[in-house]
Parts: sequence; structure tokens; C-alpha cells
Amino acid sequence: MVDQEQRVVHRVRFIARAVLKTQGHTVEVQMLDISLKGALVDLPADVTTPSLESRVVLDLVLGGDIELVATGRVVRVAPPHRLGLLWESMDVDTATHLHRLLVLNLGGEEAFEADLDAMLAAQADD
Repeated sequence: MVDQEQRVVHRVRFIARAVLKTQGHTVEVQMLDISLKGALVDLPADVTTPSLESRVVLDLVLGGDIELVATGRVVRVAPPHRLGLLWESMDVDTATHLHRLLVLNLGGEEAFEADLDAMLAAQADD
């Protein structure tokens, strides 16, 4: 049987370096994509992979004084060193910068709003 993920929001390919903090460790990671709900990152090969449900903080500097800092948890661990992160909280500045990043990469405000509506509807169904 094929494992079919049901995406509610679009993921945007976003290759960048970021810092991941978890359980007393801080490590530089390679971001692969980002969305309204979370991010996909690769850990360096020499780092112990956090377990599912581990709490994390992702710190991404976009340039200048623009920084995204989001708290979340590990919701997927894929070999060899890939983590799926789910956002749980972020400050207003981070939310604003994430909104701008997604609008630009999704092709406009309408696509972002459609993702937001779909995410909120999915949460209401839970």
C-alpha cells in the first residue's frame, strides 16, 4: 500500500541554512521547504536525530534584520537525517515575514488565503 499524504497547504521549496535548537543542542540544518504549517529540514550526518514529538526552535535569518523564529515539534523522521517540523508558535514578526515569503512564492495573496482557509477548515474537522 502506498502511503498517501493529504496536504492541506502548499509547501514552498526553500533552500537555506537555518539553526535548529532541540534538547540542549544547537545545530545548523539545511532547509528544504517551508509552509504555513511547518518546514522540512536535513540534519548534518554527524548529529543525533531528535525523536518524534521532540520540541524544537527553528531560527532562519533571511537577510539583514529579517529573522524567522518558530517553535514547533518533530512530526516526521525520515532516513537518513530528514525532519518534518510542525509549527506550534511564532511571534508576530515571524508570522508577518512567513506570510510575505509564502505570498511571493505561491504566486499571490489569493493562493496564501486559500491555504489558510484549507488549514483552518482541516483544524475545525479535527
